[in-house]
Amino acid sequence: MAEAAALGSAATNVATNVRVLRARHGMSLGQLAARAGMSKGTLSKLETGAANPTLDTLATLAAALAVPLPELFAASLVGIEVVRAHEGLDIGDDAGPARLVNVMSRDRLLVEVHDLTLPAGHAEVSATHGEGSWEHVIVRSGRIAAGPIDQQAELAEGDYAVYPGDRPHRWEGLGPGTARVWAVLTVAHHERNS
Repeated sequence: MAEAAALGSAATNVATNVRVLRARHGMSLGQLAARAGMSKGTLSKLETGAANPTLDTLATLAAALAVPLPELFAASLVGIEVVRAHEGLDIGDDAGPARLVNVMSRDRLLVEVHDLTLPAGHAEVSATHGEGSWEHVIVRSGRIAAGPIDQQAELAEGDYAVYPGDRPHRWEGLGPGTARVWAVLTVAHHERNS
């Protein structure tokens, strides 16, 4: 009985996480299905929890979403996602090291890039950027706390974080000096309301 509950929970996590990651990357069901080499129907069943995918299928899907396979089984991806400096998918070659930190489609997305300076102790709160929005944060120097009000993360130079922009979120410079941050806001054109 406990094994059946655990399997059900894992299937629910996979279904939810695939939907969240697909939305985060701005991909349609058809785009992700094509990228993963599967039919839209199969992917649709997987996202609703009606499919029983093989480990190979899940590994292919994780690669198409540019995430490690265990992330598909995580309890929740709805909060903040942090990629620490020197983390990400290694895509380096003979020319030099490189890392893929996140993937997003710009099809019908508004993308705003902000260069922010946060003095130590300075804090800002944003109510919302609209339904379906995501805020991507890259710390260029210094230390900050950022994320949804109830789930902030401390970030240092080189760290990357992404979280939903459709609920209250907060920024704070942690010092000792001034922090420099790039913030990238992504939101579908038809959902923009801020």
